[in-house]
Amino acid sequence: MQVTFGQPAGYRDHPVWLLLSRYTIGPANVGLPFAKRLARENGWTDAHAARVIEEYRRFCFLSVTGDGEMTPSDAVDQVWHLHLSYSRDYWERFCPNVLGRALHHGPTAGGD
Repeated sequence: MQVTFGQPAGYRDHPVWLLLSRYTIGPANVGLPFAKRLARENGWTDAHAARVIEEYRRFCFLSVTGDGEMTPSDAVDQVWHLHLSYSRDYWERFCPNVLGRALHHGPTAGGD
């Protein structure tokens, strides 16, 4: 089986991925959109923030379609933390309408 970016070939046809690929975090018509806020708060370029948001999509996809628990990279965790602060968007729109279930964030237990 061919693997691309940690996902099996054909994942782009998966219903969850189709929803994730079209999803924009937060309200659209604001002075400081989510991606710009993410870049500003982390000292990233807009292009880097966009790449990390794409990795966040992949992480969420694997988290709800894969086996076992997933641990994000530090950069992806920054996106997740900021997304969680948009609580209505995360819990009322993203989890039920995009992921199809809750995706809880928990602290690491430490270790390797």
